[in-house]
Amino acid sequence: MKKLRVLLVATVASLSQLGLAQAQNPSQIALQRWYPVNSVTNFSVFTAGRSNAMTFDGQNVWAISIDGSKNNVVKVRASDGALLGTFSARSGADAILFDGANIWVGNSGNQSLTKLRASDGSEVATYKGFTYPTGLAFDGSYLWVSLLGGSVWKVNPVDGTVVLKAHTGSDPGAVVFDGTYVWAALVHSSQVVRIRASDGTLAGTFNVGIEPDFMTYDGTNIWVSCIGSAEVYKLRASDGAVVGTYPVSFAMGLVYDGTYIWVGNSTLSTVTKLLAADGSTVGVFPVSAPTALAGPYAGVFDGANVWFSLTGNYIAKF
Repeated sequence: MKKLRVLLVATVASLSQLGLAQAQNPSQIALQRWYPVNSVTNFSVFTAGRSNAMTFDGQNVWAISIDGSKNNVVKVRASDGALLGTFSARSGADAILFDGANIWVGNSGNQSLTKLRASDGSEVATYKGFTYPTGLAFDGSYLWVSLLGGSVWKVNPVDGTVVLKAHTGSDPGAVVFDGTYVWAALVHSSQVVRIRASDGTLAGTFNVGIEPDFMTYDGTNIWVSCIGSAEVYKLRASDGAVVGTYPVSFAMGLVYDGTYIWVGNSTLSTVTKLLAADGSTVGVFPVSAPTALAGPYAGVFDGANVWFSLTGNYIAKF
């Protein structure tokens, strides 16, 4: 196991007075909050191998750690940065998600989904037959899995059975849920599609920039990073209309913190902070460390701070 390294980059204002309501609300969905609010305000950072996906379970940050041919899932306590566990992952681990009880990992190399118990990281089950899963989303009841070959599958998290298959017409990558629809980024066609979660009906295809790779939801709008055209798109979730486009070089991972959109600037070693209300740039923050870095790449919000993965065996906390 690689030595734990600490890298504190910046801080963001905490999101206060936000708890888990009995009924889902747009803010809860946008923040991927399938857990009660974490009121702890003591923060730290952690590191692992290169990480291409992260999630948060209400207390702990989970990340896929790739170090050469070795794939792991690491669990770190958000309150103090303590490494709580390192768990072996299947080949090609490429996506990770918390569903309120368990951690799910999409294994593109192994063509499977693995379910880990969030409490201790033990493997509950691995389900085969998922062709190169590249993205995961949760709608409060079901998983949504994007697969190479042009489809997004709705999956029962209890037993891994496939409920329905929605065809996208192109290879989907990132997926995100807005309370009614599941959105999928079509990397090779410079589009995103909207799928009705209730029945899998395709409810719209919308043009965006080149190579849409990551997405997030702010309670009203869908944000899409397009690394090929160096911009971030903001689409109104109700009808898919483009609300704005904002220039961001090497735009990759997107994180919404309740007020701002954070964009990982892959290869630039910076993070861009946009005001969600109008897309204006609030700041661009360099990520520094003792060794040369590339990234940031994927990110997650823990209810108070934003985390981003970097290459060079670091994960940074803002």
